[in-house]
Amino acid sequence: MVVPVLCALLLAGTLSSSAQPPGASPVLIAVVLPKTFDVETHERLKTTWLAAVQLLGTDMRHSSIGTAGERGAREEWVAPGWSDELSEPERLKVLAGLRDLWGEKLLVEPRQPTADGTVPAPQAREQRRAGFAAASEDLAAVAARLADLPDKGAAFDATKPYQEAIVAAARAHDVDPALIEAVILSESNGRPRQRSPAGARGLMQLTPQTARAMGVKDAYNPGQNICGGTKYLKELIERFDGNVVLAVAAYNAGPNRDSLDAGRIPAIRETVAYVARVFHRYSQLTGTAMTEIEGRLSDKALRWYEKETNRLERLWGPAT
Repeated sequence: MVVPVLCALLLAGTLSSSAQPPGASPVLIAVVLPKTFDVETHERLKTTWLAAVQLLGTDMRHSSIGTAGERGAREEWVAPGWSDELSEPERLKVLAGLRDLWGEKLLVEPRQPTADGTVPAPQAREQRRAGFAAASEDLAAVAARLADLPDKGAAFDATKPYQEAIVAAARAHDVDPALIEAVILSESNGRPRQRSPAGARGLMQLTPQTARAMGVKDAYNPGQNICGGTKYLKELIERFDGNVVLAVAAYNAGPNRDSLDAGRIPAIRETVAYVARVFHRYSQLTGTAMTEIEGRLSDKALRWYEKETNRLERLWGPAT
């Protein structure tokens, strides 16, 4: 599996978490595969391959994420930038053809205007992070804007040194940067050398097994760790059909639980408290409250959740 360009560079050690190539604007083209992989889908993928070669040129790299028929399976093509072989009108025409082929199953980052010059509205799952990866901003500018949060919510000193790494991971894996930051604050409180009794390491507390699976060579390297942790979080979000509450619960409890498959947070006290912590911090970061948590808890777990929420209010202040 080939990770998107920014994270690939971080994992390979060619970039630090704070030094990115000037003007870098990596391009991602991805399609979410339908549950039924038939002849028509095969033909559409062949067409998309040819289009990707035209759009991205010889520096293009391809990866298959998951297996056709699995939830969240998709194909990705990434490159450092657009090919010089096509003019902008030609590129927009090819992209319009891909949109006709795939509809909302197509993802292009940075988002491109259509042939009539309008920029497509973000998909529903992108609404909460709309604008954070605007094509007109370089990575440093995005990081600076995200760090300047007084009008949105709280800012935390513990994560300020890692804003660029958070943004790089968010852009590469299509995850809300505030959610990544909330997980960091809840897992390690921004301590890159943190190690749990179970051996989980770094900012998002990756176990050795998860670190290996996500391609992380040095779990104590902040850029690598955040990229690997975000990649794993994205896999969980896709597994649970975009439900970030269930994904966060699975990040703590592990994904292979019947309760999660049934749409409920596992009735494990540690996991319930963890979900409360992550979304308390998320609400403080964004100024928005999560409303769907309580309906996913058993009566016993709900009592644990309310008790932890009250404790966090006293310890950390109001959520919003």
